[in-house]
Amino acid sequence: MPTDITPFLRPAVPKTDSDLEKDLEISKDLVDKMVPSYLKDLYRDPFNQSLTLSDEELDDIREACLSDSTRIINYLDSVLKEKQDLMDRQVKSLEHIAEQAYAQATSAEALCKTVNTIAVNAGNQARNSSQIAESAKRQADVAVALSKKCDFKGWISVGIAALCALMEFAVHHNEIIEFVKNILAK
Repeated sequence: MPTDITPFLRPAVPKTDSDLEKDLEISKDLVDKMVPSYLKDLYRDPFNQSLTLSDEELDDIREACLSDSTRIINYLDSVLKEKQDLMDRQVKSLEHIAEQAYAQATSAEALCKTVNTIAVNAGNQARNSSQIAESAKRQADVAVALSKKCDFKGWISVGIAALCALMEFAVHHNEIIEFVKNILAK
């Protein structure tokens, strides 16, 4: 690839006064086309005359100098401020909703802990009740076994009492018969 660019360079030609006059005429034509009519006098000869403009004319000049982009920016600025205000209200609303959700979550967490504590206590009571029921069953089994032993002893005592009564009747049967006759005779 050639690195020598000298064949492509042309010698610089200095500008002359006639070139400057042409540029000035082009500038004047451009000013005539682009600048509003009340500003044209400012760009024509003589420039040394003093101009006095009223405040209203100065405001008009300032307004005319504003570009379309500046006008769009000014318009959009007010529209965007309204949108920003709306967004700020929405953010505040969302923050309020988030605070309420956090408060409800905290409340739900506390409620969950309370319910968990109640469930643990209920479990403990159920285990205690189960132990009490097992103890009562053992006591009932012991009572049944004891009652069976007592029942057997009771029948033995009834048998002994009946035997004693028969022996008493056998030994004293004459006296008993006499006593019953006396009771019946009266």
